Amino acid sequence: MKITEHEMRGLMAGKCLPGDMRLNEDLPAYLVRKFDELQQKLDAMAESMPSLNDEERQKYIDSISTQMRSIAEERDENLQFEYDILRLARAALITHNTADKAG
Repeated sequence: MKITEHEMRGLMAGKCLPGDMRLNEDLPAYLVRKFDELQQKLDAMAESMPSLNDEERQKYIDSISTQMRSIAEERDENLQFEYDILRLARAALITHNTADKAG
């Protein structure tokens, strides 16, 4: 799901519909389905993380942070969705990393 801020405003105002919306699916159900798909991707990524040692995991987290900073600096509306995904991925990785160290 790649969407610009302008497209999201139209979607929220009811002026347009996403192309992958299911028949008789309302907007809240569509958004919940899309967020569930993103959560599944994050969970799959988190499951692959234990194979990394702490140094590799930190390097990966730093890489995501660098990507986030560069996206924020560009302030491109088209990249806002990707920025949100990277932010969620980073938060999941940090949570996973903290849980590993505590356990």
